[in-house]
Amino acid sequence: MHKFLAAAAFATLLASPAYAGGNVAVVSQTGSGNVSYTTQSGAGNTSTTTQIGKYNYSDTTQSGYRNTSTTTQIGKLNTSVTDQYGKKNSADTFQWGYKNESYTIQKGRYNSAEVGQVGAKNESVVYQD
Repeated sequence: MHKFLAAAAFATLLASPAYAGGNVAVVSQTGSGNVSYTTQSGAGNTSTTTQIGKYNYSDTTQSGYRNTSTTTQIGKLNTSVTDQYGKKNSADTFQWGYKNESYTIQKGRYNSAEVGQVGAKNESVVYQD
């Protein structure tokens, strides 16, 4: 029954005008040593990554026209890398814990980057071109 509901929800998503040839990736991990790699190419992409624990690593690469990436990591020793190539990109990163690192690279015209870090010994690098 759960497989049928998941398939029906996915079919509804594909038929949605908001989907319009894009990709959707949602990753949620709890525990220690979480690693997430997401690569999306095309138009109308969305990526959401939530990791809870310690030693978290998130790497998101998006190329296309309408990309959005949101990464939330809670714990210590977190690293977030977001690469976006296109015109209407947006990257939101929130990290809570100890010794967080955030790297955001955006190339295009309508880019926006928001990084929020709470804790000690945090580092954030944002490059926009």
